[in-house]
Amino acid sequence: MKKSGIALFLLAVVVLSACDSGENGEKGNKEAEVDIYTTVYPLQFVTENIAGDALKVESILPAGADAHTYEPTTREMIRMAEGEAFIYTKDDFEAYAETIADTLEAEDVRTVAAAEGMEGLKKNGHEEKEGGDHAGHSHSASGEDPHIWLDPEIMAEVAEQIEKELAAIYPEREDTFRENTDRLKERLHKLDERLAATIKEADTQEVIVSHAAYGYWEDAYGLKQISVAGLSSTNEPSQKELEHVIETAEEHGLNYVLFEKNVSMKAADIVQEEIGAEALYLHNLATRTEEEAENGKDYFDIMEENREVLEQALNR
Repeated sequence: MKKSGIALFLLAVVVLSACDSGENGEKGNKEAEVDIYTTVYPLQFVTENIAGDALKVESILPAGADAHTYEPTTREMIRMAEGEAFIYTKDDFEAYAETIADTLEAEDVRTVAAAEGMEGLKKNGHEEKEGGDHAGHSHSASGEDPHIWLDPEIMAEVAEQIEKELAAIYPEREDTFRENTDRLKERLHKLDERLAATIKEADTQEVIVSHAAYGYWEDAYGLKQISVAGLSSTNEPSQKELEHVIETAEEHGLNYVLFEKNVSMKAADIVQEEIGAEALYLHNLATRTEEEAENGKDYFDIMEENREVLEQALNR
């Protein structure tokens, strides 16, 4: 993290310490407006579905934000300290979240790394590729792909972990949490089956993407992504890499380039122009746009739209 980010968190720690009030030293003197904070939107969605109407859950990422470059403000840190829990994927995946978690733990906020301990995320047969990268680009500090929410089966595991944590905080609601989790997992399993069938039955399994965020679809369903940039949207490919992508697209007769809705990539524009491909758009789901939130589009709605885009891109 940048030095400015470190300074921000040091300031937040000082300010948060001053926020404790009451004779008994309890956090704040009013009920928190938000009970649970999460990082990426899919964690918010899963937590909301497990908690039901009993709890208010909110993602800390602004609508349409790039999760790779997000840094919280001091005001946002103060708000988070009033919650009961903070849920993120794992330290290696979200460096900013690890720093937030360290700060909030000092304020007696329960922190949950929902994907921690998944051992390379190899459960359910979704094994990670050797070296953990695509097209020579690093995935994360651990070499793993952080976009776990694109794999419904992995999200079913994450849901189980979140259920346990919520039950520990609110034991009187344990039965409700379990029932809600079972219903959510059933829907996730059905989504997994639809994605698998779409890719398996397509004319080709190869696709050009502007951001190598779809490694889990490679592992789970056999998709072969040809990335214009690395896993992070901030990575710009070299001229040699661009030429390789263009040659590969022409060789395999690929007619589409898949962009991301919340990532702007000049390099992908060049590839589209060079091979005369049509642009289609995938959603990485890290955040929703304001319009999507206002229209009530949820995780399943957006993932179904992604499946339809894949169906078009993979069939000539």
